[in-house]
Amino acid sequence: MYEQLSGLLGLEGFIVTSVAERGDELDLEVELVAAGGCCPGCGQGRCEVKERPLVRVRDLPIAGRRTFLVWRKRRFRCRVCVHTFTERHEELPSRQRVTRRFRRRLFTRASEGAAHAEVARGEETTRYQVARAFALGAAIELVACAEAGPPR
Repeated sequence: MYEQLSGLLGLEGFIVTSVAERGDELDLEVELVAAGGCCPGCGQGRCEVKERPLVRVRDLPIAGRRTFLVWRKRRFRCRVCVHTFTERHEELPSRQRVTRRFRRRLFTRASEGAAHAEVARGEETTRYQVARAFALGAAIELVACAEAGPPR
């Protein structure tokens, strides 16, 4: 039912399972399509789903509305070594409240010369979130410049 919305979301590997409207916000409940895989502790593939906590993460706006991804994350338990681990995705970093692409958007706007408070007001987030995005983005840019080598 939500296949088109999953395509509009643009996150590879995720499908939208439900949509909830809360005022001017959208909550998109998403799940990772890929199966569990191997245990990072012992390398065995015999894992069971332990629980499914909800993680709420801010994403880019859709149709001018603030959008949050509510990820029903699977936490696995290995039957062999009893090690537990959770699903991961590169666009939704662990222990973060915003997606990487939203953070890139904040960095782009701040690096174009806008004040952090102005960007925060325009994106309806905190200036601390903008400052963090700017610091992380600047560090990535410095690493890229260092890898390019010295100037000629």
